[in-house]
Amino acid sequence: MKKLFLLLFTAIGCWLNVGNGCAQITKPSLHVEGRQLVDDKGHVVLLHGVMDTPNVYFNGRRWGDYWGYPDEAVEPCIAYFDKLYTALTDNSQGAYCDVFRLHLDPCWTNDPTKPRIPLSEGNDGSEANISQFSEARLQKFFSSLYIKLIEKALAHGLYVVVRPPGVCPPTIQVGGEYQQYLLKVWDIVSKNVDMQRYAGRVSIELANEPVKLVDANGKETARACHDFFQPIVDKIRANGFDGIIWVPGTGWQANYRSYASYPITGHNIGYAVHAYVGWYGNEDKNANGETFIRQFGESVPVVKTNPVIITEVDWSPEKEGTGHYNEHGEWVVANYGTWATGTTSHWGNAYKAMMDYYGNISMTLSGTGCYLDIDKYLNNGIVAPAFVADMQANGLDPNEACSKACFDWYKDYAQANIDHQQPFTRDDSVVVSISAEKPSFTIMPNGSLPINIVATYRSGRKADVAWKCDYAVDNNGVVTIADSWLHANGNGKVKITATYKDEKGNEAETSFEVDVTMFPLTTESFDPRIWESGTFDEATHTLITGQWGFGGWRYSNPLDLSGYRYLIVKLKKKSTAHPSFRLFDENSYWTGACENDMTDKTEIAIDLHNMKKTKDGQTLTCDPSHIYIAGFWSFGGSPIEIEGVYVSDDGHTASAIADVIAKQHESDSFIYDLSGRRVSADKSSLKKGIYIRNGHKFIIK
Repeated sequence: MKKLFLLLFTAIGCWLNVGNGCAQITKPSLHVEGRQLVDDKGHVVLLHGVMDTPNVYFNGRRWGDYWGYPDEAVEPCIAYFDKLYTALTDNSQGAYCDVFRLHLDPCWTNDPTKPRIPLSEGNDGSEANISQFSEARLQKFFSSLYIKLIEKALAHGLYVVVRPPGVCPPTIQVGGEYQQYLLKVWDIVSKNVDMQRYAGRVSIELANEPVKLVDANGKETARACHDFFQPIVDKIRANGFDGIIWVPGTGWQANYRSYASYPITGHNIGYAVHAYVGWYGNEDKNANGETFIRQFGESVPVVKTNPVIITEVDWSPEKEGTGHYNEHGEWVVANYGTWATGTTSHWGNAYKAMMDYYGNISMTLSGTGCYLDIDKYLNNGIVAPAFVADMQANGLDPNEACSKACFDWYKDYAQANIDHQQPFTRDDSVVVSISAEKPSFTIMPNGSLPINIVATYRSGRKADVAWKCDYAVDNNGVVTIADSWLHANGNGKVKITATYKDEKGNEAETSFEVDVTMFPLTTESFDPRIWESGTFDEATHTLITGQWGFGGWRYSNPLDLSGYRYLIVKLKKKSTAHPSFRLFDENSYWTGACENDMTDKTEIAIDLHNMKKTKDGQTLTCDPSHIYIAGFWSFGGSPIEIEGVYVSDDGHTASAIADVIAKQHESDSFIYDLSGRRVSADKSSLKKGIYIRNGHKFIIK
């Protein structure tokens, strides 16, 4: 039956274009729902492919050698890319690409007869200089070349992401030359009737690798990214293009923090990100999935609200030869033909763990040659991963490069997309029950966590339906839910009920608890590798740091401990690692910390309002109102068994609900929050939430 379905699916999705004799595969139209890409049937879709640019130099002069890119260069270019598309989608030989990132290369859109002059935003680099940009050439070649390349890609079953000509200059400004340039580019492209016709299968990436972005006054502000890109989005929509728009961040597309406060508004919005070895706190030598997940979520918080596509990523092992400097000015040693140097068994697997964790990230490798052995295909018709022969000749496993790894990954992801899209019987569609991934979750204040709600259908089929559920939270002051993500607002425990309704109107529900706590001893929250490699055993709460290493908690929004008197740190037994519990009131591990020695101790009480730190040889006050990092430093190599870390008003007992309720017999006019923190004696001054007075809970609505 499955084979029959696949044959039918292929037949239905294909149609014969008599004009050019090409069998064209029409992919389902895609749009954005919540944080996912979905097709017109509501199935979640993840895309995996490559990027490339129609430039004779970057294409190895395989389709000719032209100066000025005249009209006669168009057909050889189209023919070459048609061959690439054929290879990239040849499932019979193991290639499973379904998306292609297409660069509107400035070699076609620049007028070589125009003078090349430096401009005020510093865009005098080869691809960043826009002084030779020609609107006429973009209009001409978008119709005669780029639409043809797009149509060929669609014919081979590839979605297309279109990026603008060139790269961003070092600094771009709201109202500046480069914003005006992008407005012109996307005005021309989005008005094209074919581009509008293919919306849903063709998407737009607004810019490539902004580095620094400033507002109209030249300041780096939280609104700058929004104010730069929102007018471009609005222009594209006003012109009638309704497809997905991918918005870049700064820092070479690695920093999206400002969008958490000032997101791009409108429908069908996603974010385009880049990822290379060394980014997001992961070098090849210390790459770790948990760290990658955490650091990526902090740098790219929009992954929790919108779909993301990583439009540049690659890696291959070190090789003798000459290296290069990357975007950050860091030296990258030579490798087998990629921009970044690393291995699948270290960085690549950590990267994949991050993608699979978030579940809404698509990707394109940084070039066709990072995936495919292009010359082997052109010369012999054999579709194979790049770098294999060269790596084997040097005694290396080809799986250590992105090429072979992605041949395997893309096949698995393609099968997952097919499984999501196959038609269902009635029993496949009737829900019997739903259940949360686990009965309870622990999360830090101001933190976020994805929810997985699995539906079981009458046939036994299971599917994650978290993004389709309705949620009831018994205290929104502690936790809210948006797009199937938990967002912690305050300390305490809440019960959440999820309700799912299938296509026939049948309902199922499940409940789970969420504990928002400052110092959770869970693998999701506790990072044993803040400095040097370390391990953490959640079952036993045991930390082992690397030599002179540090493990603990990072807070994307600083923790406010100023309402408490003491912080209690307890160990199960003395540690030979000479541990020191440290608190940082600045968002850097190297800014000095309040250090509290625990050598030969199992418990300490830290006076939060009398903390000191040493910075640049000076003794300074450590402010408890904004703690960014907390945890244990040690000599390393020996276990630190943690009993718990909690706030206290008397230096001995925890300030928590149980402690407040335990005082029911006392006459206490004060009101406490769910953390046991004294907040007020006057109800009228309270915000919405649950509070405690005289041992009894009450609600402010």
